[in-house]
Amino acid sequence: MMTDEDVWQHNMVEKGGVIKLTKEIYESQIFTKQQAGSKPWVISIINRPVNGKVSEYSTFMMKTLYFLQQNFKEDFNVAWLDTHDEYLREAFDNDGLPQTVYIRDGKPYYLPWDTMSTVAVLKFILKYEARAVSKLIELGPVRSSFSIYP
Repeated sequence: MMTDEDVWQHNMVEKGGVIKLTKEIYESQIFTKQQAGSKPWVISIINRPVNGKVSEYSTFMMKTLYFLQQNFKEDFNVAWLDTHDEYLREAFDNDGLPQTVYIRDGKPYYLPWDTMSTVAVLKFILKYEARAVSKLIELGPVRSSFSIYP
């Protein structure tokens, strides 16, 4: 059983192969390189603990990402994005945390914000076009302070 401490203090999710999404990874592997036939991505925007306050929803989603990575690493890339990474977070749409997006052939498909279990994410992936929440229809660039706060 994976505990909150395993997730946040011992970084077991990242040690298990889930990628911590950075501006460099987003720009080099997703935004500019996602083409038809590319390996899809499952990315969750996660509210990591601040001052010891842990979001049980974000912790649950981190565990889900871990299990997805362990069981489906050949089928899609799995990553998480820290909601405090403001500029990268704004490249995506979100209406609640954790927010998960499935990126296939360069197009984002947003899961309902409360889709958190491994089975629910897999069910979404099977019928992603029909189940996607209406959001941004294209991937956006990493924002700057000028594009966020005009």
